[in-house]
Amino acid sequence: MKTITAHTNNKDIVQACNEIKTKLDSEEIEVIIYFASSSYEPSKIAKFMQDSFPNKKVFGCSSAGEIISGKIDNSSIVAMGFTKDVISSLSITVLENISKEIDLSKFKENVKKDLGISAEDLDYKKYLGLILVDGISVAEEHLMDKLGNVTNIIFSGASAGDDLKFQETYIYYDGKVYNNAALLVVIEPTRGYYVIKTESYNLTGKKLVANKVNEKDRIIEEFNGKPALTEYLSQVGQEFLPESAFVYFANNPLGLRVGHDIYIRAPRAVADNNTLLLQCNLLEGMEVELLECSSADIVADTKKALDKAKKELGEINALLSFNCAYRIILLSLKNQVQDYADLFLDFPTAGFCAYGEQYLGHLNQTGTIIALK
Repeated sequence: MKTITAHTNNKDIVQACNEIKTKLDSEEIEVIIYFASSSYEPSKIAKFMQDSFPNKKVFGCSSAGEIISGKIDNSSIVAMGFTKDVISSLSITVLENISKEIDLSKFKENVKKDLGISAEDLDYKKYLGLILVDGISVAEEHLMDKLGNVTNIIFSGASAGDDLKFQETYIYYDGKVYNNAALLVVIEPTRGYYVIKTESYNLTGKKLVANKVNEKDRIIEEFNGKPALTEYLSQVGQEFLPESAFVYFANNPLGLRVGHDIYIRAPRAVADNNTLLLQCNLLEGMEVELLECSSADIVADTKKALDKAKKELGEINALLSFNCAYRIILLSLKNQVQDYADLFLDFPTAGFCAYGEQYLGHLNQTGTIIALK
């Protein structure tokens, strides 16, 4: 036994946690990660999950949809338990008030205490970073930049959700619930890891320059010298219907080119005066390209990435899958949700639908997947 997964739709928190406990009840399991719908009362889910597994490392976050081997669900809890055969050691740090100030001194102290090595000296071939962030903190970019200044390991993960309400998201650790916070986990995989980043959009060649930006609030006021929403819709070539905003934004996000790679910035809503609120920041003066997904294939692209990971590792004993909530909308429009879920049927998998993903930075409408051997 290396990993065990658990899933419940029970709406009663006590009964739900008991079901998770029954499925993950093994003395060999030392680490448990879980993702829970925001329909579960935050303080209770955090307490009852920790109480169910005393003396174990238990952490997670709220979600906008839950992923388990062969299934994508809503209003549920998914969990995964790890033995030392997969994770030999780890260090966990909670950062609070991240929208005001990000101080990584506690993170550095914990890494040194728990792993016996400084954060600066962590070997990216031996260690991996997992990050879970409050999804409405608007702090992910700053946090990822700061992390890059103190360690060379890859941090991958996602931003917590609240079932597309965009009101309040939660981080859970050691029986406590946190807002405006991030959970930083440095993992020493026992036998190796592989990180997947996959997005499925095509470039249109249509360029937009962010001329006027409220960077603090991720609001674009002008593209190409025109009101942001007006110019965006002009490039998309469609009349705007407010009730279909999610569909527009999911089909046509914005791509920031970095070398040969694309980092997606997704519009989230229409703000005041024809401005656009983004889920991921753009700096003033940046040029992005309109993307489209009509001929892209999320399922095929993800299968290809998983096949590559399996080839690299030889075997996969755990997948932590973080999938943008907008990607689920696209999969739903194409009737491919179950096809996507089936990709994970043969792997022990747990994950959630997120408000942004992390991989070398903060991005949107992407799948980031941590594969552990």
